Amino acid sequence: VDALNLFTEVIQENGYIVVGFTNPYFLIDYIHGHDQIKFILLDYKIPEMTGSELANKIHFLNPNIKMAFCH
Repeated sequence: VDALNLFTEVIQENGYIVVGFTNPYFLIDYIHGHDQIKFILLDYKIPEMTGSELANKIHFLNPNIKMAFCH
């Protein structure tokens, strides 16, 4: 959660709208209602599934979303 808060703050300071999630299922639900998402920063280790599994689910929902992993 500390890393999420840090990344969120730094990215927002650069003028971007940021929504952070600690639960992958909340992110998946959010993607369903927001087709304007351009980029998602993922962690390799997240609760309930791996970062790779989440990336695959995101790509299935919207293959236009760019993603990067942080560690």
